[in-house]
Amino acid sequence: NEVVKPRPMLKSLCESMDSEKLRLFIAERRKDLNSISAELPFALRSAPQPAVLVLKALEGYHPPEAQSSGSGPKKEASSLLLANKRACVILLESLADVMKDRDEVSEELKKSAQRIADSWKSKINLDVELTSNQAIEAQSLLQLLATFGLASEYDPDELCKLVIPITRRRQTPSLCRTLGLTSKVPGLSDVDQSRV
Repeated sequence: NEVVKPRPMLKSLCESMDSEKLRLFIAERRKDLNSISAELPFALRSAPQPAVLVLKALEGYHPPEAQSSGSGPKKEASSLLLANKRACVILLESLADVMKDRDEVSEELKKSAQRIADSWKSKINLDVELTSNQAIEAQSLLQLLATFGLASEYDPDELCKLVIPITRRRQTPSLCRTLGLTSKVPGLSDVDQSRV
């Protein structure tokens, strides 16, 4: 398995457990997300507590300033918000990679992750069909459940509704396998892997 050397700033933010700056650092480098995704698992391994670092970073998923529409052009604000959410997904994917080599996640961390999951889920209306605009919310929540092994705490039919807006994403088949949804979403596991 190839070792990728993370850029010094990424490693330093992980070592110092600076969750907010880490999330912003990733969000501000939207055009460089592929290489950051490759470097992040290696940077996270240098954090004293990778899972704690990522959970703290997730607290900024719905930044309070996003609710007030007084600042800056709307389009820029919404693209920043999207970048912020993407950064959270990348952090969760990288953490899942790191945690494969570690022992079980502590109950305390699982509880924290579940509180975040409940809060995110409460902002998604599962009674209506989800649109592609909600794809990032759906992907974030599913990735959070997959990373912390929380799928069994939720209704599988509701989780399947979250899969709908992200069926075309490259990560979706493996996400469904991790969440134990493959049998409920037939045909997804053999979806062409080349689509992003």
